Amino acid sequence: MKARSRLKELLEKDPRRVAEDASRLFDALAGGRPLVFFGAGGLGRKIASSEARSRHRTLCFSDNNPSLWGQEVCGLSILPPGEAVRRHGEEALFVVTIWSAARSSKIVSALSQLRDLGCKNATTFLPLFWSLPRTFLPYYAVDRPEKVLMARNEVLAAFDCFEDPESREEFIRQIEWRLGGDFACLGPPIEGPQYFPLEFPALCRGDLFVDCGAFDGDTIRQILEDPRLDFSRILALEPDPSNFSRLAEFVRAQPESVRARIGLLQAAASDTPGTIRFRSTGTGASTADPAGEIEVETLELDSILKASGTSYVKLDVEGAEGAALLGARSTLASFAPSLAVSSYHRQEDLWALPLLINRLNGAYSLKLRPHNADGFDLVCYAFAREGRRPDGLTPG
Repeated sequence: MKARSRLKELLEKDPRRVAEDASRLFDALAGGRPLVFFGAGGLGRKIASSEARSRHRTLCFSDNNPSLWGQEVCGLSILPPGEAVRRHGEEALFVVTIWSAARSSKIVSALSQLRDLGCKNATTFLPLFWSLPRTFLPYYAVDRPEKVLMARNEVLAAFDCFEDPESREEFIRQIEWRLGGDFACLGPPIEGPQYFPLEFPALCRGDLFVDCGAFDGDTIRQILEDPRLDFSRILALEPDPSNFSRLAEFVRAQPESVRARIGLLQAAASDTPGTIRFRSTGTGASTADPAGEIEVETLELDSILKASGTSYVKLDVEGAEGAALLGARSTLASFAPSLAVSSYHRQEDLWALPLLINRLNGAYSLKLRPHNADGFDLVCYAFAREGRRPDGLTPG
């Protein structure tokens, strides 16, 4: 009850006041100062090419990668961190424009590094995104904080879906981050491989493993290399043509005894069969996009999972997890396979996906675990409860 009371207290803020404060935060932090972007990777370049440059005078980039020093990106020179702070540490606001999956927080580390170098004013990219929502938001789990408060009832209901203290604590940390933007409030990732945590041995073996968002075969490779993991069959879905090509090449290179166990589909799991526009990047970030340059096929998992042998379904499909779950509604209701559902691609995934899983089959017990820092690779795991029928009813 103490945990739920903490969550309710977080959700009692006035959405209008939170929206106003978030909109004004970056300008208050900048105080008219020029900017230095710390991190010249993809996110930094996205910001430097945006409306933010016209609203705020920008001096340069800084980056820890020595191979970038002295180069110019988006019309801005890239300086070593020490030199950037020596030149601009008193006058500028340093904006950390680093955000990627890692075992420890790159953002907290960058802020600490800047402070240690003598930088007087530093923040993350998140307040900047809040100040320009039409330009930047939504962006993965980052969105307007007042939206969390406007979904108060759903957030509380989703929290109640989790019964173990670890999940509840992680859920609250995620809400705190979404509301306040402080990456330091997020906890460390758990130990063990993603999708197969050491604490959940039941996930390690079974009949059919369904890999939605198979990328280039990284999860299949993990299964083949880890002696703990033992599945009779694997079915992998990957819509991106470049990724699928590498996936197929990887499978073809396996011994015949392994190849015979693996089926491949170049398609996206969804709630309806058909086609969608798709942005193909040849990376793990390829995603459905109305402005995408190609069309890809969509399939309902129910149409291809016609038997009860499905043991485990992984969904890491860049924000389409909800649609994929709806396309598997009959499978979930009838057979209750274990689930690993990525819950960080959209702000509302944190609460919307557990509620959807619970609606599709009330027999599931849910767990929430982070596999990387800074909000990345948050997974909602679902297991059929012992003594419950697949339709969610208690035997009686």
